[in-house]
Amino acid sequence: MSFSIGNKIIKTKKTAVIRGTCDPMFNESFNFTVDGDQLVNASLLVTIMHHKGGEGGERLIGRVLLGGMMYARGTELEHWNEMMVNSRKMIKYWHSLSV
Repeated sequence: MSFSIGNKIIKTKKTAVIRGTCDPMFNESFNFTVDGDQLVNASLLVTIMHHKGGEGGERLIGRVLLGGMMYARGTELEHWNEMMVNSRKMIKYWHSLSV
């Protein structure tokens, strides 16, 4: 997961690797401290990778980009807007991945 303001990546975080399942479930939270005036140019890129181990490395499964109108549309924009209105509340959505 990468949090960016404009084209600059501010923070990157990884979840734990989940092995032995085709349907991994993640229940992790990420907190970022940002000035309110910077949120207009902020975005959050969630990237899903398949970890092969060894020399196989990792393979991109898909990604979803959350952010304001400059970055996102549809449910991704709706999710972002709901997070901005409810800054201290956990907001959960299902998103389709793109490659």
